[in-house]
Amino acid sequence: MDHYKLKKKLSLITENITSIIESRNTHKIIAISLFTLLILLIFYTTWHTSPYLSGKKSLFTIEAKTNYIEISPHKNGNYPTWEIEKGRLYDNCSKDSEISFSGSVFINPYSTIEFINDLSETLVIYLNSESDTSSGRVITNTAEIMLSDCAALKIDNSLESIFLIDGVIELGTEVNENTTNNAILKSGSVTISDKRIFSNDYYQNTPRPLKMGDKFLVKLPESQSSGFVHFKRGQYMYTSYQSTGQEGVIQRYKSEDIIIKNSIWDKIKNDDILTFLWIAIIFTSGLIRTFIMLIRKP
Repeated sequence: MDHYKLKKKLSLITENITSIIESRNTHKIIAISLFTLLILLIFYTTWHTSPYLSGKKSLFTIEAKTNYIEISPHKNGNYPTWEIEKGRLYDNCSKDSEISFSGSVFINPYSTIEFINDLSETLVIYLNSESDTSSGRVITNTAEIMLSDCAALKIDNSLESIFLIDGVIELGTEVNENTTNNAILKSGSVTISDKRIFSNDYYQNTPRPLKMGDKFLVKLPESQSSGFVHFKRGQYMYTSYQSTGQEGVIQRYKSEDIIIKNSIWDKIKNDDILTFLWIAIIFTSGLIRTFIMLIRKP
């Protein structure tokens, strides 16, 4: 008897739950709840993806082999100090003023720097300053040399050399019909990184290749680029640096500029959490449609 009563009560409870689920009011409540959830998901997801429609600043990582690098100051930021073991100094960029030296090189923050390597026995670094002001100074164990507005440093590459670099960096020179030297970009890659939602971890997009003869720069950099230049006798200069900006630009001979930036599709494809949010939006939209059909059902 007790077993019969229990079975009857369970049957009644099941019928009540079924009637509640099948009632139009319940369908409306669920549909409204899902619609509210959908609005919140759309608002939150759009909030995190809309900046990529207008060009959000991203982190660019550049690695390249090149014979030419140009560095200019970013808002008069300071350049790193270089320690040179064996070098020759040509003040006024004149061959008649050659001085052999070992010491520290301090570059004035308003100067520009050019690294040129044509696979000869030396690496040449030009320091240029506008308005006839000093481009920097060299300090040795015995003297301090103030440089003119143009100075050249030739580095003995019998040893490996590493130079830290900060500033606005451009790789390669623009190749055209008048190009007669080898001071060009040889090869490289550009990778864009960005932070994931709810995390300090970075994801990386697929690297974009740089081809021989390209010129690369980051347009409107938010801060100075930072990295290093590695030089060894008989090899191309190798450089690796990072830069923050809206977009990278590849300039190629007889071609329109190729723009590299972190698009909304890259963000969705590479950010796992953002991908999940968009899937949740699509799934919730399907549920809402289902419950609206149930409400309209006679």
